[in-house]
Amino acid sequence: HHADAIAKRLEEIDIFDGVKRMDFEEAVKSGLIETMGDADKFPKVKVKGNNELALLGNKFNEMSDKIEHLITSEVKAKLAQKNAQIVALQAQINPHFMSNTLQSIGNDAILCGHDDIYEKISSLTDLIQYGYRADLQMVPLYEELEYIQKYMYLKKNRFGRRLDFYMVIEEGISSCLIPKLVLQPILENSIEHGYYDGLASLKVTVEAKRKDNRLVLTLWDNGKGISPEQLSEINQWLSLYEVSVNMSEHIGIRNVFMRLLLIFGRNVSIRCESDLYEGTKTILDIPVIKEE
Repeated sequence: HHADAIAKRLEEIDIFDGVKRMDFEEAVKSGLIETMGDADKFPKVKVKGNNELALLGNKFNEMSDKIEHLITSEVKAKLAQKNAQIVALQAQINPHFMSNTLQSIGNDAILCGHDDIYEKISSLTDLIQYGYRADLQMVPLYEELEYIQKYMYLKKNRFGRRLDFYMVIEEGISSCLIPKLVLQPILENSIEHGYYDGLASLKVTVEAKRKDNRLVLTLWDNGKGISPEQLSEINQWLSLYEVSVNMSEHIGIRNVFMRLLLIFGRNVSIRCESDLYEGTKTILDIPVIKEE
């Protein structure tokens, strides 16, 4: 009955009949309809008073805002996904050739009695092959942990005693699926930005545990840390749940969060805790997905 009353009231209002008779351009010129901001924005109705027409106008404007937000979000997500695919394609400079070449060099190292060099080359080859397995988006946790162990083995060869790596993994969760290469970028940030003159050894730890139907992955270090201003900026960005189109500006944790958003939507969270010269902790919270 309320809807019928509104419809009847609208029929009685001359201005509404005017809108029906006008095309869009005439309505804009007359001031009944205006585009807010850029020309590609969704149209809005100027609302005056508090009668039934004003109520309809407000609802129309709310609907217009929601549609614009949904379309914009979808476009951003698709552009980000396309950019990610382009970056991945650009990076694929014949990985099979690279792997075969490294394997050949490794064999030469064995023939020359340099087993340690062979181990390094073998680990690097495994990292390359794992990274270019395009058939896998989600991998069991144990595969990701094997990958970062080899990655950290190579890093430790560079830093020696200045770098220590630990893993604390809860039993029974190694078959849970996680996005591939989600831990390595954060580890790399810890190593590249955490070490500072005067620090005897950078200690980096990865912890994985299950909490109800959530998988919690925590990475922390005792390194340089992040300033309060930078920390606030990072956590504010993470709280917006927005997909960034410009990947070049979002490395490390931001790149990881963008990928998680594309896979899980808002059913994921990342937060950072840090104090200058005391270390940084990054906590990833994702749904538990068991391997079939």
